[in-house]
Formats: sequence, C-alpha cells, structure tokens
Amino acid sequence: SLAMMNSPLVMRTTKAFAQQLLERAGGDMERAVTMAFEEAYSRAPRPGELAVAKQAIAGETDPKEGLRLFLQAMMGANDFLYSY
Repeated sequence: SLAMMNSPLVMRTTKAFAQQLLERAGGDMERAVTMAFEEAYSRAPRPGELAVAKQAIAGETDPKEGLRLFLQAMMGANDFLYSY
C-alpha cells in the first residue's frame, strides 16, 4: 500500500479526482468527501471518517490540496486496495 500511496500515478489521479469532485459538488468539501466515499468505497462515509476528512482538509493551507491528500490516503487504504 505504501508503493500505491506514494506513486506519481496516484498523485496525478487524486489531483484529477479532487478537481472533478469539487466541480460536481459545487465547491462543497463535505459533499465532495461524501461523493469520494461513494465512488471509491461504494458506501457513504461513517461519521468518524467524515470528521477525519474534515480535519485533514482543514490542516492544509489550500483546501483543494487537503482534499487531494485525503483522497491519496483513501486510495492507499485496505477498503480501496482490496475492492479493486
């Protein structure tokens, strides 16, 4: 999962995925995170996951980069790796 998480391909993919989510969500970060879970994990985020996502996004100066980093972590998680 570390190779997947640090891959240049994953970095480019998460950048494009974050941009697409934000466009579709009208800039609403919470909606973008919910859509990310629905598309990547085929389920809604649990309350704790949503809280972690908000905290991760808020921890970055640029919220778009925060979302991208969170998506990168999602793609390195077991829920994603063992689903596809």
